[in-house]
Amino acid sequence: MIAEAGAPAGLARASLLRDGSFVRLCVGQAISALGDKLSSIAIAVWILTQREDGAIALGAIFAVRTIATSLLLILGGVFSDRLPRRAQMIGSQLVLGATIGTLALVPANAPLVVLLVLVAVAGAADAFLEPASRMLVVDLAGPERLESANSLSTLVVRVAGLLGPALGGILIATIGIPATLMLDAASFAIGAMAVFTTRRMQHAPRTAPPATVRTVLSEAHEGLRVTARTRWLRAVLLSDLSQTFLAVAPWFVLLPIALIPRGATAYAFTLTAFAAGGLLGAMAPLKWKPRAIGRAALLSQSLFALPLVALALDLPVSVIAASAFVGGFGADLGSVLFVTGLQRGVPGPLLGRITALSSLGSIALLPAGFALAGALTRPIGVGPILMTGVVVIVLATSAALSTPGVAHMQQPTAPPR
Repeated sequence: MIAEAGAPAGLARASLLRDGSFVRLCVGQAISALGDKLSSIAIAVWILTQREDGAIALGAIFAVRTIATSLLLILGGVFSDRLPRRAQMIGSQLVLGATIGTLALVPANAPLVVLLVLVAVAGAADAFLEPASRMLVVDLAGPERLESANSLSTLVVRVAGLLGPALGGILIATIGIPATLMLDAASFAIGAMAVFTTRRMQHAPRTAPPATVRTVLSEAHEGLRVTARTRWLRAVLLSDLSQTFLAVAPWFVLLPIALIPRGATAYAFTLTAFAAGGLLGAMAPLKWKPRAIGRAALLSQSLFALPLVALALDLPVSVIAASAFVGGFGADLGSVLFVTGLQRGVPGPLLGRITALSSLGSIALLPAGFALAGALTRPIGVGPILMTGVVVIVLATSAALSTPGVAHMQQPTAPPR
């Protein structure tokens, strides 16, 4: 059953939960997210405990995977506009499973370049998985159920992300690192099987030239050009990127620096509060579907300024944790609304590329923001860095909201003459 236009939120949510294909997609996304967390924990423990160059090797592994994903993400978007998203998602998951399975068989003393090649392949698979996964949500949900679909999809991935590290630690302690990596590889295969059972989508035939290097690069450039020329799209993406780099990333780096001296429980309590707020924020669009979705997304995301202020002022841990709960709520609520607005406002033939560009901030700019905040902590201090982030949030949000078309995330209608 598909909810009709204007159907109550509860009907749209119920119809999604009765949609076997959508449920299986969410299962596939959750299993892949869980596997990603398992591999991150297992690889980190493996490298740091069994290699003499552990710290250098681990840093190189994380950097190479991030760089590979960042460089190829727009191409992943191009192919998600060309290929069946279901097939692209399955292929990406299988490549990830094969890569992690190979890592499980590689000896700990293998040359570093072997490990870097494998994680580069995994990073490339991530670049093709991300846009295909988001686009398949659009395909299966349809335009009338997008808020609920993005909410449920985000929710299951967040829950899997919370469970993954704890499960990874338990598995490493009980069955060892190689077995944990093999189990992780199997999880990607299971996720691919779940996606394979979703229904095939029938799309209107698209006239497109063969996928040569020139045409693929041309289509990638087209996505960049449309983004640069569309005022509302440019405004919301620049706002998101600037806040990710100068507000979100510094907070995650400076939070342990500021709180761990007060005790590890203070840090853990605040992170838990942030995650709990995020889960509630991801659930909110199941009930709330604002008409001015761009304005709602930006104002929701601006709530992240509260935990920055609380940490900068060195307030009591209870206040910092409460503000982190509100910030997490706003961040995930804004994220779901932002993605939904893009899916509605961007033309279908370009959506994969624009979706990939919007993901680039969290993938490429977060690590850069981590590094910058860490480097500036000693010469500048925690408080000034965080308050700079607050100023960026206020200015970026205000600038975006003042741009025509941003409130509804669509090109404004010309006034009648």
